[in-house]
Order: sequence, then C-alpha cells, then structure tokens
Amino acid sequence: LLSALVGKAIGKGSPSIEELKVPKTLNFLRDSSVAISLTMMILFLILVLVAGKEFVETSISGGQNFIIFAIIQSLTFAAGVWIILAGVRMIIAEIVPAFKGIADKLVKDAKPALDCPTVFPFAPNAVIVGFLATTVGSIIGMLVFPMFGLAMILPGLLTNFFAGGTA
Repeated sequence: LLSALVGKAIGKGSPSIEELKVPKTLNFLRDSSVAISLTMMILFLILVLVAGKEFVETSISGGQNFIIFAIIQSLTFAAGVWIILAGVRMIIAEIVPAFKGIADKLVKDAKPALDCPTVFPFAPNAVIVGFLATTVGSIIGMLVFPMFGLAMILPGLLTNFFAGGTA
C-alpha cells in the first residue's frame, strides 16, 4: 500500500520501469526465472561470504563448498518460484471458468479475483525491482525494529518476492 501511494505521488509523468532500454545482450534477463536465479545467486553469495566459509560448511551446508552451496540454493529458490507460478497459472486456467459459471448464476456482474503472480508476466522488470526494494526494506526493518523495542522480524525471501514483486 505504501509503495502504491508513494508511486502515485511521485511517479506521475515518469517512464515505466518496463520502458527501460536494456541492451540486447541482456535480453535473457526478461525471463523471470533467469532474473530470479541471478538475483538470488548474488544475494546468497553475499550472505555466505558474510557468514564465512567455516560457518557455512560446518553448520548449514553439510560440508559442501560454501560457494557451490550458495549457487545451488539460489537455483533451488528459482525452481520453487517457477513451480509455484506454473501451478498458479494451471489452477487459474481451470478454476476461473468454473467460478465464472457459478458467479453468473448466483452473483450478477461478479469478477474473479486473481493471485499476485498473474501480473508477473506483464512487468518482469518491475517484479525484480519490487523484490529487491522489499528485501532491502525488510532487512532495514529487521535491524531498526529492535532499536524501538519491537520484535525483530526475519525477512522471508519468498514473501518478499511475491508481495514486493507485485507492489
């Protein structure tokens, strides 16, 4: 809601992030799965470098090389998001016509509500920018909240992707 209000206030007349001229050599980033994989790879590599080789290899990767662990985790995340998106598209394709038929009989002029991922193919650049902005904001919130006596909320990357990408 906050991002929508800020965008409405300062975004008038500004070009859309989708109009951004991307060099042809970077066109492969228009595929959301590739963009997610690379974005998450960068984030995971930063995190394992901050955590340190010894900690990652002894505590969370089961002895696997910490760099390889970060790469595999980023690809696993991207695969999970792709599976969720594919599932949502399948469900929507099957269920919307059924509910539309029921709605026409029971509620005149009803419109089906669709989930966040349905907007992702229409604005792939905005999804990545929204995800990154939400992730940065949630990390800042995680660090600032305890200063005010509030509970520390650990950011969830999947939630950041779906909510932030849509926002």
